Amino acid sequence: MKSGTDPGSSKNIRLAIRKEGSFVNVYIAGKSMEDANLIGSLHVRLAGEWPDLFERWQSVFTEALSRSLEEVLGEAPTLVELPVPQHEKSGTA
Repeated sequence: MKSGTDPGSSKNIRLAIRKEGSFVNVYIAGKSMEDANLIGSLHVRLAGEWPDLFERWQSVFTEALSRSLEEVLGEAPTLVELPVPQHEKSGTA
């Protein structure tokens, strides 16, 4: 999971990447997943068969979010890896 800004900021935006059923889904979310917006999906089989492709796929979404936030905020966001909150974990998330 990625955060678009510093974790202590009131402008927290995160990129949540989750395995859900037969797909790996990418969401843009705030502090919770309640208001998350699905922005992309990849079939689990493709992610498993070509890990290098899956890594590049994740990078595309991270870079797109970073560039969009920089355009809106006027400065590059600080990207940090965050663990999945325990209350949002379910199944293989």
